[in-house]
Amino acid sequence: MTSIINRLPIHPLPDSENDLSSWIKTLAKANKTSFYVTLKHIGKSARQHGLVPTLSYLTGVSVEQISNLHDEFKTNFWENPKQCPFKYCNYVSKVRDNLLSHLAYKHDIDVKWHKCPKCEYKAKQKGALKRHLSSRHDIGVKWHQCPYCNYQSKIVADLTIHLAHRHDIGVKWHLCPHCDYKAKKKSTLTSHIANTHGIGVKWHHCPHCDYEAKTNSALKTHLSNIHNIGVKWHHCPLCAFKTKLKNTLKIHIANRHGIGLKYYKCPHCDYKSKTKTSLNTHLSGVHNIGVKWRQCPHCDFKTKNNTNLERHLASIHNIGVKWHHCPHCDYKGKHKYYLKKHLSNRHNIGVKWHQCPYCNYKSKTKTGLNTHLSGVHNIGVKWHQCPHCDYKSKLKNHLSKHLANRHDINVKWHQCPHCVFKTKYKTNLERHLASIHDIGVK
Repeated sequence: MTSIINRLPIHPLPDSENDLSSWIKTLAKANKTSFYVTLKHIGKSARQHGLVPTLSYLTGVSVEQISNLHDEFKTNFWENPKQCPFKYCNYVSKVRDNLLSHLAYKHDIDVKWHKCPKCEYKAKQKGALKRHLSSRHDIGVKWHQCPYCNYQSKIVADLTIHLAHRHDIGVKWHLCPHCDYKAKKKSTLTSHIANTHGIGVKWHHCPHCDYEAKTNSALKTHLSNIHNIGVKWHHCPLCAFKTKLKNTLKIHIANRHGIGLKYYKCPHCDYKSKTKTSLNTHLSGVHNIGVKWRQCPHCDFKTKNNTNLERHLASIHNIGVKWHHCPHCDYKGKHKYYLKKHLSNRHNIGVKWHQCPYCNYKSKTKTGLNTHLSGVHNIGVKWHQCPHCDYKSKLKNHLSKHLANRHDINVKWHQCPHCVFKTKYKTNLERHLASIHDIGVK
């Protein structure tokens, strides 16, 4: 680079849209020197004559034209060469190289960009480019292989996390002081203690209804789903459909309009799915591929799902059960739903009665009301017609009995093992055996 002495030999005119620092960058580049050296040279003369007159002398540009440029520099910045010359930046360094690095990384001054040969990415640091090439283009990657499965990672920390979560290696367990629960993460244990034992819970109350949540994210979800507060709607560009979730819109466009649809095909049968998750579920459920069996330690039961194992341990072995006690009798249930059903059926607590609009009948369940409306008032009836005669029934099993009794269709015959007698009813066979063969006589 040539050194600057007296006036700048090359001095391009400033653009009307330039600020002062951008013009000085242009001057430095035109004279094949650095921004820092140019600014230092300007500062020497500016001590005696001021910044604008000095620039006017060095470049031949009028003071008025320079004065119209936006000035981003501190007043008399040349008096303290150890500080950053830009306004609103408090960086100070005694080391020149540190100041140059600061100007490059924070203010994009004299940056040497490291460009990716594969895409448009560029970085100020060579290390950042190296990480980009590794993570995006798999160039210069050192793979870290799991010794227990096919998992591999570019980062050692990710492998450590994998070994802990998948193989329980190097895990520091966090034990619950109130039950047998343990977690691999402290945050998970904190959530367990709050959700299960109600300790350390900070309730978040909905300002519009009685809802309360243990987490702020759950409250936000409630406000969005129930009250439409804070919702960002995602509109389908092809129809009137809109949704609160971007992924739901993507699924809608794929399913309804066939755009962006990618099928995941099963390599073992004709099954195909629109999502990879569904394919994995199919491979696990149908072909037992990628299954991690959960074995019950107390019996031969095993399952593909951890939740199913927890339910099994609770329902069969009474392990991990949280009993829900009835406050009015000795009943207790393993699920809150069972207690709620018991309170409704036995004590008429929390019952939502379903009233018949045609008579005084009422039911605790909608199904019971529908059965009543169908059986008594013939409302909502789906008639099951016999294809061989005029008989019809409200119940399918009644039609099946009719077909067997009247038309001998789908009959299960009960044959006497001692003679040729046969009957459609098991009770008739028992009577026959007793009266004719003296078998089973009381």
